[in-house]
Amino acid sequence: MALPSSSTPTASAPASLGERWPPLESTPAVFNQFVWSLGVPEDDVEFHDVYGLDADALDMVPQPVLAVVLCFPDPPQVHSILEEISPPIL
Repeated sequence: MALPSSSTPTASAPASLGERWPPLESTPAVFNQFVWSLGVPEDDVEFHDVYGLDADALDMVPQPVLAVVLCFPDPPQVHSILEEISPPIL
């Protein structure tokens, strides 16, 4: 499955950072293309949007669910809260 060039993951970070982890658009299509490009079989893993946590919304999510990826904004306040909870990973 090829994505349009506008949806292809791109690295806009400095080369040293981009080689470790390219910034990704947080859409299922981009996440799918990324993990498949890493060699994960397309039949084994596929990302989907979750539109809510109520029973009706969760019924729309294909089963089984292997993991949930939470994407949220990255404002400075988030960094200060995370630093209080845990030391930096990198």
